[in-house]
Amino acid sequence: MGRLILVSGGIKSGKTKFAVELVKELPRLYIATARGTDPEMQARIMKHKYNRNKWDVWIDPLPSVSKLKNLLEVKLYSGCVLDCVGFYLANLMFFNIDAFEIIEFVKALNNHFKISVVVTNEVGMSLVPGTRLGRKFVDELGSVNTLLSDIADEFYFILSGQPLRLK
Repeated sequence: MGRLILVSGGIKSGKTKFAVELVKELPRLYIATARGTDPEMQARIMKHKYNRNKWDVWIDPLPSVSKLKNLLEVKLYSGCVLDCVGFYLANLMFFNIDAFEIIEFVKALNNHFKISVVVTNEVGMSLVPGTRLGRKFVDELGSVNTLLSDIADEFYFILSGQPLRLK
């Protein structure tokens, strides 16, 4: 088993910047879960990919344990960053797939990499969403984040670019 690090915080708080700094060993893998649903999001994805030019980048809105195993048959990595659990959960919800898939995937990362850094968004410090779907997303992400923090070896909360170690 490797070292599992959870990085949480608000939107644009510096989570990804902090997460990628934790994985210095080569070769390393950046797993992006966002979907390029519009031109602005496609540009964000390309910017992330460009900024990880020394990384292998795997863009997959629905990464799974079986896809990971297939990928690792081709190349082995020392470390990885999964960015981000919020997009991953939204994609699972869109396709009506159980959120527990995230926990299984993260456990697989921990079994295959020396260091795995998982980036997520904190939803517990915001307003309660006005829609049923929004409330379901917040409830699910809060539950997933709690499970991830339980299994993580280290847990950092990023506030205005400053990491606070919680575990």
